Amino acid sequence: MSSLADELILEILRHLDDSELLSLATVSKHIHALAVLSCLGRHGITEADVEAKSLPQLSMSAFRALRVAHFATGLESISLRLPPTRYINRYFQYLVDFCSRIESIRFIELELPWDYIPSIAPYSYEDHVYDLILARASRPILVVSPLGAYIVRPPAPTLLSHFRGALTLRKSNPIISRERFFAAVDFRPEHLGRRVSIRLLDLPSPLGSLLVLGAPTVTHLRLTPNIHLSSAEVSAVLTTLTLPHLVGLEVTLCVTSEPALRSFLLRHKSLSAINLQTEGSGEEELPAPLSADMLLQTEQLIGSPRLVRWILSSHSSLPHLTSVTLELPSSKPSTNYLAGLAERPLLTDLALTIRGWTPWDDGDKIPHVESALPHVSDLHLTFYRSAAVLRRNPAKLVRWLRLFSGLQRVALCYALRLEAVCARLREDLPGVAVISRVLSSLG
Repeated sequence: MSSLADELILEILRHLDDSELLSLATVSKHIHALAVLSCLGRHGITEADVEAKSLPQLSMSAFRALRVAHFATGLESISLRLPPTRYINRYFQYLVDFCSRIESIRFIELELPWDYIPSIAPYSYEDHVYDLILARASRPILVVSPLGAYIVRPPAPTLLSHFRGALTLRKSNPIISRERFFAAVDFRPEHLGRRVSIRLLDLPSPLGSLLVLGAPTVTHLRLTPNIHLSSAEVSAVLTTLTLPHLVGLEVTLCVTSEPALRSFLLRHKSLSAINLQTEGSGEEELPAPLSADMLLQTEQLIGSPRLVRWILSSHSSLPHLTSVTLELPSSKPSTNYLAGLAERPLLTDLALTIRGWTPWDDGDKIPHVESALPHVSDLHLTFYRSAAVLRRNPAKLVRWLRLFSGLQRVALCYALRLEAVCARLREDLPGVAVISRVLSSLG
């Protein structure tokens, strides 16, 4: 058969079923490649997919062909649909063995028949997922699901001593045990949809793997201090994680993580709400500007003045931006904290969190950009430190508020009601609705 033209061989192979094709694949290297590619092709896998080292949406029939393929050794990404069958444990084990053999695989996506899986025994799908990440279990696992993001860490290493003629010390290298993994990860199918994706990370990444449960249903991601991620771990997540339907992002990061944030925003152009907090001093150099095609769906922007200024000064037009929330620094900033807002005509809501310095402290010494914001109609001022200065001399605040020519509503939020200040504002600003809110009651 090797003397025949490839076109004729492919025509012959077209009339064989999958099992016959895979049997024929053992004849020679040349016939092997043609038979396996022919089998994969009838299940939607093209030669371009093979060359890209990424195979999307494999059926089990296509996976059987892939298991015997010689060219699978360089594969980097695999996506597999598992059928609802009583042999599902066997198929899972085939996948675990295949990924153990093909060491180049770094991304695994599974589509699971949740309505069938609860009946399988004695080995559960959690066990198989753990087997797929076992090689990286000596480093932390970040889990992302519709319920939130959290990290599973191995036990702290310990020094073990033993006596064989002399006292020696040996440092243990603990891994995340199966029991520790099961106790931390919530696999309930009613919360997760059908998709499980695993990204295996190589050293020097501080994370061993990213486990995403129900990726199509994950719409919000929060990487905040309560998750206890280091700056290197935050950078690793932002560099490698992709969530196709993400609309909300909240992240606290340091300066070293900002390049990774930029690449994350580039991959997630559907974000409508962004909350960026920084652990820096606020005077560090800004990251590279965002491109014009980024953040086109963003409606709400929250964060520290420096990162908000970075986004507002970028090439992106932010055509749908309607609300901005800024946390002002405790001391006077060196740059205008409202820079970039004047070019956003749809912006109607502005909220400022005040922890020390107030923008009306400067009086008439510097030009105010507030007068270039006639589209701002709602202003929210939240005080986390003493607002006694308002009670003593609210005139400065009145002068500052008059700079917003389109202002219709002002809300003052503090631990105590500021009724006296509000009464003065109502008197001096008759066309503006003034509200006092108690901070502890805010959601």
